Amino acid sequence: MKYIKIVTALLMSLFAITQAAETGSLSEFSKVRFDRGHLVVTTHAAGIQFVGKIGTAGVSRALAKNSEIELPLNEVSVFSDRHISLTFTPLTKGRGFIVKRTTDLRSLRRGLKEEEFSIVIAPNGEVSFSEVTLRETSSK
Repeated sequence: MKYIKIVTALLMSLFAITQAAETGSLSEFSKVRFDRGHLVVTTHAAGIQFVGKIGTAGVSRALAKNSEIELPLNEVSVFSDRHISLTFTPLTKGRGFIVKRTTDLRSLRRGLKEEEFSIVIAPNGEVSFSEVTLRETSSK
């Protein structure tokens, strides 16, 4: 019995380390790219339909499926639906964003999960993602 507890603890630790090294991604969008001074995200043709507020002066509106949205590099943009919220906060010097993804499944008794990662835009326009910082809370 003692060995089972030790093995279980080791496996859980390895799982936690593996999860901590996960690289961020934006699976909520079919494409993410840099173009003409903006981060451009393309919504999926099917699935989640976000309400988005693009930039500081933007008005919240439903985003059409399979559409391209240009995010200004120096302003906050927010996308949300019933259970997911994505907040894009600009990095200094307009070189990307800190992305905070909140998945709220407490109404389904599955808890609240917050992930944070960076999207960095290289001088050549290449888009890369940093490692994810994860925080989860219980549904209780």
